[in-house]
Amino acid sequence: MNITTSSRCPRLMTFRSVLLLLLLLVTAACSSQKNIVEKTVFFPPPPDTPRLQYLTSFEDSGFIDEAKSTFKLVLTGSDRADNIIKILKPLGITTYKGAIYVVDTYQATVFLIDPAKNRFEAIRGNAGSGILKKPVNLAADEQGNIYVADVKRKEVLIYTADGDFVKAIGKDFSLGKPVGVAVNKENIFILDNATSTIKMVSRSDGQLVSEFGQGTSENDSLYRPYGLTSDAGGGLYITNTGTCKVLKFDQDGHTLLSFGGFGDALGEFSRPRNLAVDWEGRIWVVDAAFQNVQIFNSEAKLLMFFGDPGLPRGSMNLPAGIAITRDNLEYYKKFADKSFELEALVFITNQSGPNKVSVYGFGHSNSASPGVGIPVAPDAKSPESAEPKSVPASPPVK
Repeated sequence: MNITTSSRCPRLMTFRSVLLLLLLLVTAACSSQKNIVEKTVFFPPPPDTPRLQYLTSFEDSGFIDEAKSTFKLVLTGSDRADNIIKILKPLGITTYKGAIYVVDTYQATVFLIDPAKNRFEAIRGNAGSGILKKPVNLAADEQGNIYVADVKRKEVLIYTADGDFVKAIGKDFSLGKPVGVAVNKENIFILDNATSTIKMVSRSDGQLVSEFGQGTSENDSLYRPYGLTSDAGGGLYITNTGTCKVLKFDQDGHTLLSFGGFGDALGEFSRPRNLAVDWEGRIWVVDAAFQNVQIFNSEAKLLMFFGDPGLPRGSMNLPAGIAITRDNLEYYKKFADKSFELEALVFITNQSGPNKVSVYGFGHSNSASPGVGIPVAPDAKSPESAEPKSVPASPPVK
C-alpha cells in the first residue's frame, strides 16, 4: 500500500514528539541521579562549622545553558562541539558586577562570562591594536575597565567592561615581563617579573610615576614575583616564587608585611600563585603545588585552607587565579546547600582537569549566628599548639 506524504507527516511529528519527551525524561533523570550521588563538600568538613562550600565548576559555555547543550549533544553529537566555547588554560581571573573575566593564555584571549545574562564570549576588542599575544593576568577598575598583563607584548592592554579595546601602556617605560596588575582611582600598578619591581603608572596620562620592590633582604624585596592584588586601603600584596613569601607594600614602596616561606608546614608555600584580599582584609593565597588556598587574617595569622586533592568534589588541579566577590549571590544560591548562607563567591582557575573554573561559596551555617569569624588555625611554627576543630587534621598536600 502506498503511503502518501500527508499520511506520513502526522506519524513523523508524533515520533519526534515522543523522542523529544523521552530525551527530556532521560535528561531529568540523569540530573536527578547526579544530585543524589554528588555529596555536598564543606570546608572545614563535618562535624566542624562550615565556612566554605564547593558550589560548582565550568570549563565551557555549556555552563550558561546546560539544558540546551545536553539536548544538542543527544540529538546531533558534533553540533555541541561546534557551538560550545571552551576554556583551555586559564590563569588570571577577576569580576565586576557579576561578570567574570578569565584569561586563557593558550588561546590568547579573555573570556567575558555573565551567567545571569546568558553571556559567555571572548572579548571583541582582541583584534588589531588590541590583539593579545600571551595574556597572563588582569584586574578591573571601579568602572569595569579591564587591565590585562601580556608578557609577550610587554604591555598592559585596557578594555571596557564590554570588551572593547581602549589602549595599551608600557612601551614608554620598558616593561620586561608584566605578570600582574592592580588598579586604583589614580594609578595602575604593574608587576614586572623581569626586574622584580612594581611600576606605578598614572591612569590620567599613562606615564611612569615610580618604581619599587627592591630592599635589603627577602623580607622586603621582590624575587621572581608572580601575583599582585590590592586592598581597599591601597596596600599592595605580592607573591614571590623565588622566596615563597607574600609581601605587602604601601604605595610609596615601604614594606608593611612579610610572611610565609618555602616549606610544607601550615602557613608556608611551595608554588604560590595569585592572591586576593577580601572586604575584611583576609588574604587568600593560591598554591599550585599544595593545590589549595590558604586564608590568613590581616596580620598573616593562618585561619584555614581548602581545596586539597583527593576530595569527591571541590579539589583543585594546578590552581592559578583567584577572585572574590559579593555580587550575583542570588544566581549561585541554587548550588548551595539549604543549610548554608552565602556571603561571597570565590572563583579559582585550574590549569588542568575538567574544572577549569571552580566556584566556592563563603558563608555560614543557617543554624549559626551571622557574621561568625573564621576560627584561627594553630601557629605553623608552634608544634605544641593544639589543633583546633576548625582546621582539617592533615597539613597541606604537596
